[in-house]
Amino acid sequence: MPLNEFLVIIGVILGLLVLTALIIARLYRRTTREIALVKTGSGGKRIIMDGGTIVIPLLHEVR
Repeated sequence: MPLNEFLVIIGVILGLLVLTALIIARLYRRTTREIALVKTGSGGKRIIMDGGTIVIPLLHEVR
């Protein structure tokens, strides 16, 4: 395998990792001390206090 093909494969893998990290960062919701999140949808009802969770818009609703 020539060096150019190897570098392209490494670049694609790194690009996919960066894209995945950006998507997860965009979907992550964090609470504060004054506010709690009530997450409904897939998996039932959950109350998140002093932490965070990943909210997928089509599956979850946050109040």
